[in-house]
Amino acid sequence: MTLEEGMAKYEPKEVDITISVDDTLCKGVESWAWYGLQPVNKLLKPGGTLIVTSRENAEALIAMSHAKTDPYQLAIIKGTPSFSGLWVYKDDHTDVRILGAIAKVLPDLFSLKSVQAAIMDEWKDSLKSTSAARAYERTTSITVKPGQGNPEVPYKFDFPKWHEMGEGIAIPSITHGKPMEDPTTHVQADTSLIAIPHSRNTPRGPCVRW
Repeated sequence: MTLEEGMAKYEPKEVDITISVDDTLCKGVESWAWYGLQPVNKLLKPGGTLIVTSRENAEALIAMSHAKTDPYQLAIIKGTPSFSGLWVYKDDHTDVRILGAIAKVLPDLFSLKSVQAAIMDEWKDSLKSTSAARAYERTTSITVKPGQGNPEVPYKFDFPKWHEMGEGIAIPSITHGKPMEDPTTHVQADTSLIAIPHSRNTPRGPCVRW
């Protein structure tokens, strides 16, 4: 697969490298509310590399990360979490240091020389180029064995097939004068003890409020 083909995938099924600039994400990532907490190393290919910015040692990060059935590599870039907020960019050289680390762990993707050339072309900053080179020299990785790490089973959902889903967003109404029905058990709730005040301006039929 070419680099262009890989970049064209919106949600790849597997990756060679996963990068986390905040080590607390090793406990899991929840990118969408319905997606559930997912392992930070979930998409790594067997033998792939997880690059983490952290001041912790490898044992602490492995203990936080969910265990996998296949071995993978863990590389640590020593430093504090790089981002303090969603839209905040800290010009602390973490980005160029990560590029240097990638060149070390996956040389088939790009070389350190090409990283430094790109840095000079983009920023004209020799110090950033030096930071990338130092990260390249200092980056080492250890092998995380199968079953090593957090043994908790990640969240798993059985999503409905396309033909099982309704069209759009459908909210079934409650028939006037009828009890409410549980959507799962279909047991009708006892509403005899529920008092619903009505006024002249209160709608008597189904009502949805957004």
